[in-house]
Amino acid sequence: MPESLLTKADMRLCAVLAVLFGVVYAILSRAALHAFPFSGDEYSTVLQAEIFARGAMKVPAPAHAALFSVDHVVIDDWVRSKYPPGTSALLALGFLVHAPWLVAPIEATVTLSLLAYVARAMFGDRAALVTVIVAGASPLFIFHAACFYSHAPVTMWLATALAALVAHDRDPRRLWLLVAGAAIGCAFLTRPLEAVLFSASLLALRDVRVLAWIALGAIPVAALMFAYQKVLFGSPFTDGYAAYMPTFRVLYPGEGAHAAMSLSRIIDPDEQWDHLKVVCAFFVAWGIPGAAAVAIIGVPTRPRAALRVRDALVVLVLLMAAALVFTHTDADDGARPRYLTSMLFAVALFAGPGWLTIKGAISPAVPRSWTNAAGLACVALGILSFASFLDVRLAALRVREGLFDEVEARGLHDAVVVVHAEYPTRYTRNGSTFDGSVLYVRSGIATDAEIASWFPGRTIYEATEGRTWSIRPVVPAS
Repeated sequence: MPESLLTKADMRLCAVLAVLFGVVYAILSRAALHAFPFSGDEYSTVLQAEIFARGAMKVPAPAHAALFSVDHVVIDDWVRSKYPPGTSALLALGFLVHAPWLVAPIEATVTLSLLAYVARAMFGDRAALVTVIVAGASPLFIFHAACFYSHAPVTMWLATALAALVAHDRDPRRLWLLVAGAAIGCAFLTRPLEAVLFSASLLALRDVRVLAWIALGAIPVAALMFAYQKVLFGSPFTDGYAAYMPTFRVLYPGEGAHAAMSLSRIIDPDEQWDHLKVVCAFFVAWGIPGAAAVAIIGVPTRPRAALRVRDALVVLVLLMAAALVFTHTDADDGARPRYLTSMLFAVALFAGPGWLTIKGAISPAVPRSWTNAAGLACVALGILSFASFLDVRLAALRVREGLFDEVEARGLHDAVVVVHAEYPTRYTRNGSTFDGSVLYVRSGIATDAEIASWFPGRTIYEATEGRTWSIRPVVPAS
């Protein structure tokens, strides 16, 4: 088959694959993960999205607010998420059409399309096909594309910036640099550290005028963060993490003693051992097996365009690895290597030319069908790795979601459910209005009689955590 027809077929296949991946992510989000914000991080961003969708920035705290403490949500006189607004702003659009669970799959589909454009411009159409497969089938990418974490949107914004930089290399209009800057600004509103690391990697472009135009596009957007913090937390320089920290230290006294990033991590052997496990998880359990090694082979390949963008990607990997050294990486409800998500850019993009180099080197001795089969086997192993994780996550989801399912199954209404659990603030989820037919509150704050007096007309129940939640009435409605 002529090469021109091959490349056209690859281009069409890239587009089809990006859409098919998006459909798979949407099915996983809705059917498998039940569109349920499993972790406290997810619930916090979903809650803020609900507030945004109501046309507000924050909502008044309910009476007896200590009862309603919930993970990663700042509650004093007002209720709002501790996280930057970027993820919630996009999820709010999903709330407006009653489908917030569709937002991340759409973001992931856009990311794959942008990565395909970048790979095609830099390394050709065949490499672009490999990039879409490696990124789209990576367990880490699949997971974030099916849940409510902030990694899907920040990856989309950084992919937008990357695509704009490549477009500028091919068409040197300053508009592309402004687009790249605006996208970096949006990334800063979503996950500031990753935006800063990406921006630092652009020093590899070694062009002051290019960097100045990017900054011109980024600064007005990024500056919105300081206005947001002023409105929500009282000062442009107080972020949600600082505002939430006093609550976090009360709820999780052991974990609350750890700063998110610290120079002391360098001399802590336990932390560095954890970092090594995170890196291994990124390359083995949460990536396509062998993709990193193939990507390393692809790094020396001279791209057809945007040579210095290639250098910036290498610098980004080094900066993310360096930042990890200072980061507290204790296991939690998320994917263990999620802070390395942006490394998928480099792995996926360099895997394309790396794979073509390997195939070219061994083609005289090994039939093409064998090498293709080996590549597909590695992709299949990556998908099986995600399936293994999903099996564990679904078992945990049955417990985390089980309280709300049991309340619904019992048909409770006009009720207050006092949650008895190891971590009750994972379950005290009451939306943004705190006026639901069933309210969920923490145990250990007040007696059942006091709670009954504060909520007249509601029956008080106690719910005890377990593989199956136990719920019993303790104070009838007065």
